[in-house]
Amino acid sequence: MVHFFLALTYADPSQLGWDMSISPLGDGRNFDIRIDSLDGTQRIYRTQQLLSCSGLYDLLGKGTRVWKAVLLDKGEPQGESVILKDAWVDANRETE
Repeated sequence: MVHFFLALTYADPSQLGWDMSISPLGDGRNFDIRIDSLDGTQRIYRTQQLLSCSGLYDLLGKGTRVWKAVLLDKGEPQGESVILKDAWVDANRETE
């Protein structure tokens, strides 16, 4: 029991399951989502509206969220809105 509480106390957020590529905005309902490409480039999208949250509150499952978002360029929205799918994928599963 002591080991468990010490592990929780000294773990960093990513070890506790927080996704460090998602940053909440001040309103608490929208986020900046960083996407790192295989070629090393990085894009940041700002969510505008939650479209779906299927299985988000289930204890087990994918917890998929679908967002309407816009690409940021130097912190400013650029271009038209896109749809982003945010889902929990097990380590041994392939992505879409």
